[in-house]
Amino acid sequence: MPVAEIGAWEFLVPEGWTPKDQGIGVPYMEAPSGTQGMYIKTVDLGEQEGSAKGVADHVQDVHRRSFEGAPGSDWELIERRDSQDADLYRSARDLLDREATYRILSLVVADSRQAIQITLHDYVCTDYDSTRADFNDVEQSIVKVAGAA
Repeated sequence: MPVAEIGAWEFLVPEGWTPKDQGIGVPYMEAPSGTQGMYIKTVDLGEQEGSAKGVADHVQDVHRRSFEGAPGSDWELIERRDSQDADLYRSARDLLDREATYRILSLVVADSRQAIQITLHDYVCTDYDSTRADFNDVEQSIVKVAGAA
């Protein structure tokens, strides 16, 4: 898997995925089939400092509310994972709309001043276990670049 870098963060990108311009100013990559995609966003609090957990929770809450508030959607929180890894807080929210066969995995890794959010989408999620395995490598690979402020 190729490694991508954005700001102070690095992560693996599934083989064959390429950048696509969505016209919304947020980097987006897509699988060759077009059935899966990944949005990448960074958050920089500058001089303002909070807790790594607080930063991650805030980013996840805003994201989840935006999807759950969409008309006609029926999102179910399948799994929530949170862990502390040295000075980084890792957070995952796994959402599924079964009727629409649409899965969203929101990954946030944060310290007290910066965060990255990688949102993986499976637009045709007919095999949840398979898509779970597909996205695991990306989730496990997110790191802050050594020496990044």
